[in-house]
Amino acid sequence: MLNDEKQIKGSKYILGAFIIVAVFIIAFHLLGRTGISDNGNRTNNTGKQLQQLGTNQQELTGEIREAAAGAGNISKQAGTVREGMLQIREQATELTGEIREAGKIIKESREILATIRARGPAGDRSQD
Repeated sequence: MLNDEKQIKGSKYILGAFIIVAVFIIAFHLLGRTGISDNGNRTNNTGKQLQQLGTNQQELTGEIREAAAGAGNISKQAGTVREGMLQIREQATELTGEIREAGKIIKESREILATIRARGPAGDRSQD
């Protein structure tokens, strides 16, 4: 009889261990499923985030295009400014030549006036 009691006690422990393991498996399975049902919410959130990222990317692309167009305009204006500066430089060179020529004319005019003054009121042309 002692043997039968030991077998009953041993089977009770084994049965208790199986029940505990079964409870753990069921609990793990049920708790794990809440994560799966939560995936629907996470998928929606991820979709919204992807849409927002797409919108942000489109806005940035538009801004980049506008900046590139502005840079193109600036380059054109810089080219126009360079051309204007070259024209001014050419005009300054021409003016420098004309100023020198005017200086020569003024010098010659002064020499002529000095000669006329040296003749005196009688108009003596012996000094020519």
